[in-house]
Amino acid sequence: HPGGGEVILAADYTSVSRISKPHGIIKKEGARYLFEDRGSTGGSFLNSTELQKRQPAILHDGDLIELAKGAKGARLLVILPESE
Repeated sequence: HPGGGEVILAADYTSVSRISKPHGIIKKEGARYLFEDRGSTGGSFLNSTELQKRQPAILHDGDLIELAKGAKGARLLVILPESE
């Protein structure tokens, strides 16, 4: 989206990954941040709990997002900015 950023994974992921393009989206709504799986084939997990596709989940500081599971996935640690 305009003014938004993307998380770009290293090229090494492209040949051995279960990560879809785009796999998920992180968005801000008011003071909250949300993650939504965009219909990926490998699934998305928040703190080891599988997320339903296209259902936003609220993020908290220190959460772990997994894009697919295992060696063919990627893990993202959530570090939220301080409240304004």
